[in-house]
Amino acid sequence: MVTAPEETRNTSLAIRDCGLADYRQTLTLQHELREKVMLGEAPNTVLIVEHTPVITLGARKSANMLLAGRDDLEKKQIDVVEIRRGGGTTAHNPGQIVFYPILRLRDLKLGINDYIRKSVIT
Repeated sequence: MVTAPEETRNTSLAIRDCGLADYRQTLTLQHELREKVMLGEAPNTVLIVEHTPVITLGARKSANMLLAGRDDLEKKQIDVVEIRRGGGTTAHNPGQIVFYPILRLRDLKLGINDYIRKSVIT
């Protein structure tokens, strides 16, 4: 794991409104930002985005179920993207706002389990 020098670490947070954006482009942006945040070249960031119509197929293959064929979805201009995270099938559409936090949890003195527990709204 690459770590940033202590002096470049901080707990500032950038909020970036991506507007209506393609899922694949947003995923690429997330990967680029993750590297910059990890290296201390960018602050912790939250992306706010509405996606053009897309269905993501998550890492849990047994939970991925499409009720329409990919050809039918393509005709309706609905993209299908296989991803490494998440559970099963998820649909994203304009009007649905998605937040993607890209954070150096160590700088916030949190482990992944702490972050997940504190992020859940009860």
